[in-house]
Amino acid sequence: MNAALALGAVGLVAGLLLAIAKAVLRAKEKGNAGAVVEAIDALLPQSQCAQCGYPGCRPYAQAVADGERLDLCVPGGPRTVARLQALLGRDSVAAELPTPEERTARIVAADCVGCALCIDACPVDAIAGAPKYLHAVIDDHCTGCELCVPACPVDCIEMIDMAVDTRARTLQSAANGDLPPLGPDADAEAVIERIDAAGVVGMGGAGYPTARKLREALASGVDTVIGNGMASEPEANADHALLRDHFADVAAGLRIVADCLGARPLLAVPPGSDLREPAVEVHIPFPAGDERRLVQKLLHRDVPPNGHPTDAQAVVFNVATLFAIYEAVRLGKTLRRRLVTVDGSERWLALGTPLAELGIDGPLRIGGALSGWPASPEAVVEAGTFCVGEARPVAEACIHCGWCEPACPVGLSPQRLHDAFERDVADDAAFSCIECGGCTAVCPSRIDLVNEFRALKTRLRSERGQREAADAARRRFEARAARLAGEAERAATEREERLRQRRAW
Repeated sequence: MNAALALGAVGLVAGLLLAIAKAVLRAKEKGNAGAVVEAIDALLPQSQCAQCGYPGCRPYAQAVADGERLDLCVPGGPRTVARLQALLGRDSVAAELPTPEERTARIVAADCVGCALCIDACPVDAIAGAPKYLHAVIDDHCTGCELCVPACPVDCIEMIDMAVDTRARTLQSAANGDLPPLGPDADAEAVIERIDAAGVVGMGGAGYPTARKLREALASGVDTVIGNGMASEPEANADHALLRDHFADVAAGLRIVADCLGARPLLAVPPGSDLREPAVEVHIPFPAGDERRLVQKLLHRDVPPNGHPTDAQAVVFNVATLFAIYEAVRLGKTLRRRLVTVDGSERWLALGTPLAELGIDGPLRIGGALSGWPASPEAVVEAGTFCVGEARPVAEACIHCGWCEPACPVGLSPQRLHDAFERDVADDAAFSCIECGGCTAVCPSRIDLVNEFRALKTRLRSERGQREAADAARRRFEARAARLAGEAERAATEREERLRQRRAW
């Protein structure tokens, strides 16, 4: 009897332990499954567009974790499919997904009737407005999902390609008429608004909006404005010619910026330039035009590898940008032309001029001989086009000679970055590249290394921006869902309260 009781107790304890173990395993399995869904969801663009057939990114992530195809996310495109394959270790039926474009909705104000149906359709609250009032799309919040388009009863919503729209705006500013000149007593905000209205952007090649750069410099509290006249790119002499022929105007543009920011002006030029104040002759080994080295040489301040001169209380402007600022503020001229080195000689060209009309035979290159990039004949002169010439010779395969290593002035490994570019993997060391072209110049295989690194940085920035935008879109989507759930709960509570109230019939 005692033995039977003992065996029964043992069996009961064993069963209890087995049940506990099963519960722990189920909880662990559920937690792992949740982590997989979270990882999948983090790779999706969070457009919440439902083009995959699921009512949002999170439901599709759950479906993928349960075995759904990986190639249903249209906004994510082929890159998202590749990331999901790498994460999950499984292939997908190869659908022909187009490479996604960065698009945003735009409401045609003249046709909007204020019905608010687009506001209800937007999954991330990117449309501002109220019933019977004009609505507007918040570009930074719009994910390009297009759900607002069919919701509009008057077809007043159009989808805009952001890259094409930005270029069109720049060229449109060149077609605009002149503006009234601003006097020397104009305040900082008036100057910045004028620079914005004139379409002035960074003309050293970056094309960053100058008004935005000025506002960022104001917020950072810079104490020095540096005019960069140190261009050392072979065959690109437009900046030197501008300083030679229009020094007073460049210096005036520099003083306008310095007064606007309450900072001191410095104009950095190469030795032997023989220019007046505020020019400062600076000797910097190639590449002399790098703004980080310029700030360090002039101010003895270090700019962080992934930072900007504003992190060292300075801001740097190309001399062509300063010339455009002078013309916009003092003469009221919108940005319509720029000085360009064309096949070794300097010419004033109107923005929008097709490169095919410049008389250069063979493949074309925009930029200097070392850091330029290939261009098609259909391309046009833009604000950042400082040099146009013949394209580099066709490259051959890398022979791993190592010549590029000692050629890098900032101590990077071009070979490693080349491998990262070839294998399409991330390498944040690319952000320390100053795009001088030194490695390209010594490569015996004629590989355009500087453009590979430029493309690598562009991709990494794009991926970082996409992740940040996706996280922000997810937060807005969740906040919207919580708001709608709260409104539904309050409506249900109020209805129940009304039903409970006694009425006198």
